[in-house]
Amino acid sequence: MKPLNLWNLSVAKAQQLETLIRNTNYQIIQTNGQRVYSPSSTSGITPPPKGTEVFVGNLPPDLYEDELIPLFSQKGAIYNVRLMMDFFGRNRGYAFVSYFRCEHAHEAVLAFNNYKIRSNTQIAVSMSVDNRRLFIGNIPKHVSKREIIFVLEKFVEGVTEVILYSEPYNEDLNRGFVFVEFETHRLAAIARRQLSPGNLVMWGQPIFVDWAEPLPVVSPFVMRHVTKLYLSNIPSQISCDALKQVLYNFVQPMTIVKVHKINNFAFVHFTIRKYAEEAFVKLKGLVIGNKEVSVEWARPIEYSKTHRIGRLPENYCRSVPPSMRKLVQESIELKNKPRRSQRASSGTDESLGTDCLNGSERGVLTW
Repeated sequence: MKPLNLWNLSVAKAQQLETLIRNTNYQIIQTNGQRVYSPSSTSGITPPPKGTEVFVGNLPPDLYEDELIPLFSQKGAIYNVRLMMDFFGRNRGYAFVSYFRCEHAHEAVLAFNNYKIRSNTQIAVSMSVDNRRLFIGNIPKHVSKREIIFVLEKFVEGVTEVILYSEPYNEDLNRGFVFVEFETHRLAAIARRQLSPGNLVMWGQPIFVDWAEPLPVVSPFVMRHVTKLYLSNIPSQISCDALKQVLYNFVQPMTIVKVHKINNFAFVHFTIRKYAEEAFVKLKGLVIGNKEVSVEWARPIEYSKTHRIGRLPENYCRSVPPSMRKLVQESIELKNKPRRSQRASSGTDESLGTDCLNGSERGVLTW
């Protein structure tokens, strides 16, 4: 990592960047093929949460931070900008801009996607996929969540959460896989390399590690209108009607339109947003049997997996190589082929279940 040598650029461009650095009290560091505009490590500024970064594509090769930052600052305070660079000091056609607040990132997408940044160039702006989650498979089914955390912490850093699902009809067994969430994408990438095939044997068998499918990013403006809650970690044996009776201890029956239960999770539909917000607060910490139920806002149906796999990503950047676009399109066409049976494959899909309507790197590590 080294400070940027501004004088590799034209005199005018270097002066503009020096002025930018001086006015914002930030720094520009060049590292691993990218230029990073960010606060110094001693500034005490806290990094923003996940979901605050946008992808900016179709950039002219001679466009730099002095043009990007004033433009994107119109929608909110910027935490950092990462500009991908080639060996000749030109940008590679894309960059990442991180805000301090999620709302500002979504506002930037709405304002600047297809924005004419030069007389003959429109940029593409979309939410960045800040994936911090790994999928780890081939785990013995008798192993507990606590045991998995204990082993992982010996080999990787930055684990914030381990998500383990039980077998629907035998809750003493896991399903043979877990999802592991990390503090940052960088720490997740390092862990993926360290746990790559052949590097780690757990409980006598090799494990499989790859990126988990990233969860869709839903605009806060959309989520404000959601009237549905997603409940997970529900005992599988409890019926839909029994679950309704539990819920009625916390909310008025007339506020619920429908409860839709699938195995060990459920969707609860409310008549209006106000009642859903009240239930969200009251149901936190709910215990059914010996299991604490997780309560989240449900994503709208158009963000569920069955809807996402049949279309190209929004604001798909045309600066992506044609070969990559072809692979994505072929993948979508394959997924759209008719199948003999369709099963709900994620907690965001409501295609199955029971409705209850309301009456109204080489050395092998062994463990």
